Amino acid sequence: MRLLGADLSTVALTTGGAAVVVGLALRDTIGNILGGLMLLIDTPFRFGDLVVWDGVVCQIRRIGLRVTTLYNTEEHSDVYVPNSVLAANKITNLTRPSPDLRITLEVLVPDQVRLGRAECLLLEVIDSNPYILGDVRAKL
Repeated sequence: MRLLGADLSTVALTTGGAAVVVGLALRDTIGNILGGLMLLIDTPFRFGDLVVWDGVVCQIRRIGLRVTTLYNTEEHSDVYVPNSVLAANKITNLTRPSPDLRITLEVLVPDQVRLGRAECLLLEVIDSNPYILGDVRAKL
Protein backbone atom coordinates (compact mmCIF):
# COMPACT_ATOMS: atom_id res chain seq x y z
CA MET A 1 0.00 0.00 0.00
CA ARG A 2 2.91 2.34 0.74
CA LEU A 3 4.34 1.69 -2.73
CA LEU A 4 1.06 2.96 -4.17
CA GLY A 5 1.31 6.12 -2.10
CA ALA A 6 -1.46 5.35 0.41
CA ASP A 7 -0.96 6.23 4.03
CA LEU A 8 -1.72 3.13 6.19
CA SER A 9 -2.72 5.17 9.21
CA THR A 10 -5.47 6.89 7.20
CA VAL A 11 -6.72 3.55 5.84
CA ALA A 12 -6.73 2.02 9.32
CA LEU A 13 -8.53 5.02 10.81
CA THR A 14 -11.15 5.02 8.02
CA THR A 15 -11.71 1.26 8.32
CA GLY A 16 -12.05 1.49 12.10
CA GLY A 17 -14.53 4.36 11.86
CA ALA A 18 -16.59 2.51 9.27
CA ALA A 19 -16.61 -0.62 11.46
CA VAL A 20 -17.91 1.42 14.43
CA VAL A 21 -20.67 3.00 12.32
CA VAL A 22 -21.73 -0.36 10.86
CA GLY A 23 -21.61 -1.98 14.30
CA LEU A 24 -23.84 0.70 15.81
CA ALA A 25 -26.26 0.52 12.89
CA LEU A 26 -26.55 -3.29 13.10
CA ARG A 27 -26.54 -3.55 16.91
CA ASP A 28 -30.24 -4.48 17.23
CA THR A 29 -30.16 -6.87 14.28
CA ILE A 30 -27.06 -8.64 15.58
CA GLY A 31 -28.64 -8.80 19.07
CA ASN A 32 -31.78 -10.39 17.62
CA ILE A 33 -29.75 -12.92 15.63
CA LEU A 34 -27.70 -13.86 18.70
CA GLY A 35 -30.93 -14.09 20.74
CA GLY A 36 -32.39 -16.41 18.08
CA LEU A 37 -29.31 -18.60 18.19
CA MET A 38 -29.55 -18.77 21.99
CA LEU A 39 -33.23 -19.78 21.72
CA LEU A 40 -32.37 -22.47 19.17
CA ILE A 41 -29.51 -23.80 21.32
CA ASP A 42 -31.31 -23.65 24.70
CA THR A 43 -34.68 -24.78 23.23
CA PRO A 44 -36.98 -23.44 25.98
CA PHE A 45 -39.84 -24.10 23.55
CA ARG A 46 -40.55 -25.72 20.19
CA PHE A 47 -42.89 -25.03 17.31
CA GLY A 48 -46.48 -25.53 18.44
CA ASP A 49 -45.83 -25.18 22.19
CA LEU A 50 -48.18 -23.11 24.33
CA VAL A 51 -46.31 -20.50 26.36
CA VAL A 52 -47.20 -17.66 28.69
CA TRP A 53 -45.43 -14.52 27.52
CA ASP A 54 -46.20 -11.09 28.92
CA GLY A 55 -49.16 -12.54 30.84
CA VAL A 56 -50.86 -13.95 27.72
CA VAL A 57 -51.14 -17.56 26.54
CA CYS A 58 -49.56 -17.82 23.09
CA GLN A 59 -48.73 -20.61 20.69
CA ILE A 60 -45.29 -20.69 19.05
CA ARG A 61 -45.91 -20.33 15.31
CA ARG A 62 -42.40 -19.75 13.93
CA ILE A 63 -38.91 -19.40 15.37
CA GLY A 64 -36.70 -17.35 13.08
CA LEU A 65 -33.18 -16.05 13.43
CA ARG A 66 -34.36 -12.49 14.08
CA VAL A 67 -38.05 -12.72 15.09
CA THR A 68 -40.29 -15.35 16.70
CA THR A 69 -43.97 -15.40 15.73
CA LEU A 70 -46.46 -16.09 18.53
CA TYR A 71 -50.21 -16.64 18.14
CA ASN A 72 -52.09 -14.74 20.84
CA THR A 73 -54.93 -17.10 21.87
CA GLU A 74 -56.92 -14.37 23.62
CA GLU A 75 -56.93 -11.78 20.82
CA HIS A 76 -56.60 -14.30 17.95
CA SER A 77 -53.70 -12.41 16.40
CA ASP A 78 -50.07 -12.97 15.50
CA VAL A 79 -47.42 -11.25 17.62
CA TYR A 80 -43.92 -10.73 16.23
CA VAL A 81 -41.37 -10.58 19.03
CA PRO A 82 -37.68 -9.81 18.45
CA ASN A 83 -35.58 -12.70 19.72
CA SER A 84 -33.44 -10.43 21.90
CA VAL A 85 -36.61 -9.37 23.79
CA LEU A 86 -37.93 -12.93 23.96
CA ALA A 87 -34.62 -14.29 25.25
CA ALA A 88 -34.42 -11.58 27.94
CA ASN A 89 -37.96 -12.08 29.35
CA LYS A 90 -39.51 -14.83 31.44
CA ILE A 91 -41.36 -17.46 29.40
CA THR A 92 -43.51 -20.20 30.96
CA ASN A 93 -43.94 -23.25 28.73
CA LEU A 94 -47.36 -24.81 29.35
CA THR A 95 -46.76 -27.71 26.98
CA ARG A 96 -44.05 -29.15 29.19
CA PRO A 97 -45.53 -28.64 32.65
CA SER A 98 -44.34 -30.23 35.82
CA PRO A 99 -46.38 -33.12 37.32
CA ASP A 100 -47.62 -30.91 40.17
CA LEU A 101 -49.83 -28.97 37.70
CA ARG A 102 -51.88 -32.08 36.95
CA ILE A 103 -55.38 -32.29 38.43
CA THR A 104 -57.66 -35.32 38.58
CA LEU A 105 -61.39 -34.72 38.70
CA GLU A 106 -64.01 -37.25 39.66
CA VAL A 107 -67.23 -36.84 37.66
CA LEU A 108 -70.43 -38.56 38.74
CA VAL A 109 -72.71 -39.66 35.89
CA PRO A 110 -76.36 -40.56 36.57
CA ASP A 111 -77.44 -44.11 35.67
CA GLN A 112 -79.87 -42.96 32.94
CA VAL A 113 -77.03 -41.25 30.94
CA ARG A 114 -75.06 -43.42 28.54
CA LEU A 115 -71.34 -43.43 29.37
CA GLY A 116 -70.33 -42.85 25.73
CA ARG A 117 -72.46 -39.68 25.57
CA ALA A 118 -71.09 -38.42 28.92
CA GLU A 119 -67.52 -39.03 27.72
CA CYS A 120 -68.15 -37.08 24.47
CA LEU A 121 -69.59 -34.15 26.42
CA LEU A 122 -66.66 -34.07 28.83
CA LEU A 123 -64.16 -34.15 25.95
CA GLU A 124 -65.97 -31.23 24.27
CA VAL A 125 -65.78 -29.19 27.47
CA ILE A 126 -62.10 -30.03 27.92
CA ASP A 127 -61.21 -29.19 24.31
CA SER A 128 -63.05 -25.86 24.50
CA ASN A 129 -60.82 -24.65 27.34
CA PRO A 130 -57.57 -23.10 25.98
CA TYR A 131 -55.78 -23.63 29.30
CA ILE A 132 -56.16 -27.42 29.27
CA LEU A 133 -53.59 -29.32 27.25
CA GLY A 134 -54.66 -31.49 24.37
CA ASP A 135 -54.86 -31.25 20.61
CA VAL A 136 -53.81 -27.64 20.00
CA ARG A 137 -55.21 -27.54 16.45
CA ALA A 138 -58.63 -28.59 17.71
CA LYS A 139 -58.49 -25.94 20.43
CA LEU A 140 -57.63 -23.15 18.01
